[in-house]
Amino acid sequence: MNPEKILLAAIQETLKPEYLKQFENIKCDEQYYYLYKHLSFDTNLYVLNLFRKLQLKFTHPDSFNDPYDCMASIEFDDIPSDFKEILQKHFSTAIRANLCVTCFNNNPLNMLMWSHYAQSHKGFLVEFKIPHPTIAWVHDAFNVQAIKYQDEFPKYPLEISNPLDMFDSANSSKMMSLVTNQYLVKSRDWLYENEFRTLAHDYDPNNFNSLGAVVDKIKFLSNLIVF
Repeated sequence: MNPEKILLAAIQETLKPEYLKQFENIKCDEQYYYLYKHLSFDTNLYVLNLFRKLQLKFTHPDSFNDPYDCMASIEFDDIPSDFKEILQKHFSTAIRANLCVTCFNNNPLNMLMWSHYAQSHKGFLVEFKIPHPTIAWVHDAFNVQAIKYQDEFPKYPLEISNPLDMFDSANSSKMMSLVTNQYLVKSRDWLYENEFRTLAHDYDPNNFNSLGAVVDKIKFLSNLIVF
C-alpha cells in the first residue's frame, strides 16, 4: 500500500461515524464522491477564475436569496435585559460580518437549481469529484459540511453574568458551535437543494479562495461543465 493510501485509510479510521453520516446520500462511485455547483456568468466573468486560477468565489450571507440564512438566536442568562439586547445584536452582526460561504449541492438536474443559481438556465454546472474518504477532510482550508434543514433556527443559551465569562471553556465551546451551526442550518423550505458548504474567515467582497493546494494534494478536480 502506498503512503497516500495509508494516510487516507488512517483518516477513515479516525473519523467519527456520526460525522460521516451526513455524506451517506451523496452521489458516489467506488472512488469518488460527487458534488455540484450551479453558476452564472457575472459581468466581469470572474466566475471563470475557477478554470483559469482554480479559484472559487466565497459569498457573504447578506447577498443570499434567503434573508434568514445564517441566522441564529443567542440567549444570554443572568445579565440585565438592556445589556442582553446589546450583546445579542453585537454577536449576530459580528459573526455574520466575518464569515463567508461557498455552496455545493447534490441535486445537479433540479430545475429550480438551474433557475435560481444558473442564470435562469443560461449559466452552467460544474461537477467536483472528491476521493474517498476525504469528503470529510478535503483540506485544512476546505472542509465540506452538509446543511441541516429545520423548522426552527438554532438557539444557543450562554450562561454568563459577566461578558468575560463567554470566554471560559464551557461557553467557548458553545460559541464555536454557534459560529459553525449558524452557517449550516436552513429552513426546510430549501430541502430540495441538498446543499453542502465550505466556510471561510475574514470576509472580503472580492474573496476568491484558491483551490490550488487542494488540487495538488488530493486531486480535488472539476471534471464536467454543462452549458
